[in-house]
Amino acid sequence: MQQLVEFVTTAAPILSLAWIGLLGALLYSFLGPKGAPAVNPQEATLLMNKDNAKVLDIRTAEEFNKGHILGASHISFNDLQQKGVGELEKQKENPIIVVCATGSSASRASSLLKKQGFSTLYRLKGGMLEWQNAKLPVSK
Repeated sequence: MQQLVEFVTTAAPILSLAWIGLLGALLYSFLGPKGAPAVNPQEATLLMNKDNAKVLDIRTAEEFNKGHILGASHISFNDLQQKGVGELEKQKENPIIVVCATGSSASRASSLLKKQGFSTLYRLKGGMLEWQNAKLPVSK
């Protein structure tokens, strides 16, 4: 135990702080706030068809214009953070599927929407990349 204390305090304090930071980040990823539950493309299609779920695409306008899910609304993640939800405000009670490029930004966006009072949120696992890999239709 004394060797550990000596190592932390004299031999490698920066390395020790980095290790503690990584441990904290790991714990936060398991215990921290969670976004919306992830759905795969097939589950998203069922939600759209049976529950009238709305799709919110949070990619950039350029990415959205290259191809998006048919009927999707578009608010870039940056606009969502800075300007709010705009027209989407009317959809607070409807299920919403948040879509990004690969699925990583959708979690943060869904957490933001949850704080703004949206009740039923999902995120597309794998994002548009997974949607296209599943050979599902894309609108341009």
